[in-house]
Amino acid sequence: YALRQREAVASGCDRVSALATAAASVGRALSLSALCAAIGFLSFVPTDYRGLAELGIIAGASMVVALLANLILLPALMTLLRIGGPTAVRHVPASDLLARLMAGGYRIILGIAAVLAIAAAVVAPALRFDVNPLNLQDPDAPAVATYLDLASSSRTTPYRIQILADDLAAAEVLADDVAALDTVDYTVTLASFVPADQDEKLLVIDDLALFLLPVLSPPDPLAAPDDAARRAALDRLRGSVADYVASGTGGDAAEQAARLSGALFRLTDRAADPGAALAELEDRLIRLLPPMLDDLALAMDAGPIALDTIPERLVTDWLGADGQARLDVVPADDVSGTEAMRTFADSVQSVYANATGSPVIVTEASRAVARAFLEATIITIVAITAILAILFRRVGDVLLALLPLGLTALYTIAAAVILGLPFNFANVIVLPLLFALGVSSSIHLVMRRRAEGGAAAALRSSTPRAVLFSALTTVASFGSLAVSAHRGMSSMGVLLTIALTITLATTLLVLPALMHWLEQRSGHHASGDRR
Repeated sequence: YALRQREAVASGCDRVSALATAAASVGRALSLSALCAAIGFLSFVPTDYRGLAELGIIAGASMVVALLANLILLPALMTLLRIGGPTAVRHVPASDLLARLMAGGYRIILGIAAVLAIAAAVVAPALRFDVNPLNLQDPDAPAVATYLDLASSSRTTPYRIQILADDLAAAEVLADDVAALDTVDYTVTLASFVPADQDEKLLVIDDLALFLLPVLSPPDPLAAPDDAARRAALDRLRGSVADYVASGTGGDAAEQAARLSGALFRLTDRAADPGAALAELEDRLIRLLPPMLDDLALAMDAGPIALDTIPERLVTDWLGADGQARLDVVPADDVSGTEAMRTFADSVQSVYANATGSPVIVTEASRAVARAFLEATIITIVAITAILAILFRRVGDVLLALLPLGLTALYTIAAAVILGLPFNFANVIVLPLLFALGVSSSIHLVMRRRAEGGAAAALRSSTPRAVLFSALTTVASFGSLAVSAHRGMSSMGVLLTIALTITLATTLLVLPALMHWLEQRSGHHASGDRR
């Protein structure tokens, strides 16, 4: 709007009438662009992805506010502040250069675009969708790193699937069926807490108790050592370590022994208070030893275990008041990855369809998001195409406005594959927004071409500069998300920056080249096409 007003002033209009001229000239294109942008945001509302649906309502409404601000507030401010004076120029060297480039090199541009499209089509099928929401967090954060370490072992993995059976007997039968799957390591039910071969194991424990209990429960425990006793013990330890190092055994053990010797030297010979340092060392080394010995002594008093002797607090975790029994299914491998998690969830659900747990929830949520993404993209494309068809009433102009966006979508997907940027729960909004926001630039150029009667005149107008400045502000606003600490927001910012940058290139290069090609093909030139 601002550049069109300056263009009108440069053509001889006064400042106030230039505002009216600009409104009449770009008002329709601005309204159409705002409508298409709103459609892109609102396209998630009919889907099951509530988070993006709510975002779409907020952002879609903001498009109406932005349009009113452009058509009402902006002219008022330009009038009060006397912006857009006669120093404005209609033509700039960059516009003439772009027009000359299109006139002489549009075939080269279209050829390059076609080759890149073919290459992108080959790469695009390798696009991944990362279903694990944990991967949206910083992997170096202590909590996330710990979680990933736990997930790497079947004994500690949180990625377990839960099944509710009618009773414990049914759970045991189902456990056998599920455990036979290649993706399953083992299963757990309440019965898993009842050890097998108890008679043989109790005899072994009795034999151990005969020898260990007197050691674990001495009648006259020794008094705590004083500083001199600690120092003597440390000297013996240092001597043993030094002898081992001097033996020339070599290997990792010798290297670790040398490091231990150095640490002991620094502890005692450089400490301000050697006695306090020795007491702290003793506390760190054996603080947990007494309770561990007590636990071992308690284990020597083991007896038979049956279902009715399991503690009630444990029973309530695995058996419901109505008799339903819980079954835990543990994966055989690390299922943090997308394909491994999906395979694990699908294999268990093939045996029991109503299984639940984080692998099932994440997998089904990813499918819901993928459906929402596909639905939103289709809604956006169909709605925008219908609106353009109604307003343009020319198939050629509709295709001109949409073809650069199709190329941009293909190039963006290929760039995501090459850069290793998978789609995820956060950046899945990129393609619908690409069509919604990118079509704005195409609309302005196509409508200006129709108004001026040809591509060359449109390229020499203020519209290409307006498209450039508008696109750059959009790239800057979405690009700021790329520095977010949240990996999901960051990936959204990176992908949107890539997509909008490619959109700018296709709009200012491929679209004008297509315009020139169509004009040359139909025999019309920039000065005469005013149909």
